[in-house]
Amino acid sequence: MVARDEVAYLQWTAAPENDVVGYSVLRAEGEPYDFVKVTERLLGEPRYVDYSVKNGRKYFYRVIAVDASGNESSPSKDALAEPKFPTDDELLEWVSRGAFEYFIRECDPRTFLVKDKNVAAPKSAASIGFGLSAMCIGAENGWISRSEAERRSYLMLRALNFRSDNKIHGLFFHYLDGEGGRSQAGYEDLISTVDSALLMWGAIAAAEYFGGRVKSEMELMMRRMNWKAFADEKAKMVTMAYRPAAKRFDGLWDYYTDEALLIVLLGIAAPNPEYRLDPEYFYTFKRERKGYKGIEDVVFTWPGALFTYTFAHCWLDFNRLGFDNPEALGKPAERRVNWVENTRKACLANREFCIFLSQRYKSFGENAWGLTACSGPNNRYLVCGSPPCGGAAEAGGGTLALYGAGMAVPFVPAEAIAALKHYYTFRGEDGRKMLWRDEFDGGYGLIDAFNLDQNYFADEIHGINHGPMLLLIDNYRHGLLWKLCLKNEHVREALKKVGYNIPNES
Repeated sequence: MVARDEVAYLQWTAAPENDVVGYSVLRAEGEPYDFVKVTERLLGEPRYVDYSVKNGRKYFYRVIAVDASGNESSPSKDALAEPKFPTDDELLEWVSRGAFEYFIRECDPRTFLVKDKNVAAPKSAASIGFGLSAMCIGAENGWISRSEAERRSYLMLRALNFRSDNKIHGLFFHYLDGEGGRSQAGYEDLISTVDSALLMWGAIAAAEYFGGRVKSEMELMMRRMNWKAFADEKAKMVTMAYRPAAKRFDGLWDYYTDEALLIVLLGIAAPNPEYRLDPEYFYTFKRERKGYKGIEDVVFTWPGALFTYTFAHCWLDFNRLGFDNPEALGKPAERRVNWVENTRKACLANREFCIFLSQRYKSFGENAWGLTACSGPNNRYLVCGSPPCGGAAEAGGGTLALYGAGMAVPFVPAEAIAALKHYYTFRGEDGRKMLWRDEFDGGYGLIDAFNLDQNYFADEIHGINHGPMLLLIDNYRHGLLWKLCLKNEHVREALKKVGYNIPNES
């Protein structure tokens, strides 16, 4: 039995008799007397969702099995539901539980490799990375057995390590098929340094959590990654991609983004010395600073999208690490940054920009903010962002990603939780929740994005959106992935090399 805000969910063990054709559910309100049938027809599955309940009341349920002759069994024992509006921590758990379900259902049934998005077949290296971390969170919270989470993690990594057609120089194609091979069904066909990094960080977390064969597969994957092959050694920067069809490297991670932090730290951490990057790479990308609405001295990313400030915090506990240390590598002291404080200010600036835009767009407001990449109207994928940024801020015509505020919980908890409450309670004219779908009723908690001006409510769910929201909320509540990754010997060594004082393991 699960009771939430104006909903009760029952699930029971199926009757063992082979002539049972369905079930009826009875309900009594207040006291366990005068039960009334609430199912109009027989249920074919041993589950029932009741959206007709009210908060603050008690409901008692009984289930009856019916056989092919119409005979009814004796009623089950009573199950009690007491729906209520969630506390802040309960809401965070419900958001997390819904997001976790994406990584359970939207995957290949044999390898468990995770889909890039729920409405298309291709898997993605990045979604798999978030999925590996999700297995740790799910096991720790009791949403999946530890043995099943370990099995899924191992099979994901084994599928990727077993094949040779899914990687070049040890780094992976952006899109993969269900067997772990290269897929050309996505919007691009290339080796992606950021997708490979997100995969690797997820593997590191799973390796530290499960150990054993999962850790062996992670070590194999990490040893094969040749980051030097993707480096521009003159610029001391890493390229974004390799396009095998054109046989060329494209782009440079030359501007601050959390993606660059994750990539270069993995390069510096490479176990194989021949594939390893010099620690200087951590300080070579641009760290330009601007302000917005009185929020000063933000080391900004080019698009200003919130995910570009949060991804590294999915796995790295910059609260414990503090400021980085460019002077240790002969760089100017003014380049030093406290990445937690920087992201906190970026979140506040994002919120201020959305408040400003609320005069133009219905979706935005004091408790409706978090511009970042998301699904958009007319099947467009938008990369929205806010000042300060390198170019013009993209507001997506009023399209707002719900997971943006979810990722912000560790940095501005009061403002972020207020936004999540707004999304959770937002209802249409018919009284139905518009931005929320319970995981036991086929949803994944929060939807991806919405636009009230265009009456748009996304059907797509993306692993790279629900994933970081899940990880960052869990880090705020429990700090699990932060603890796991700071235990890893390769990560600790890389952090030392760039000048961090490494806290003792705990």
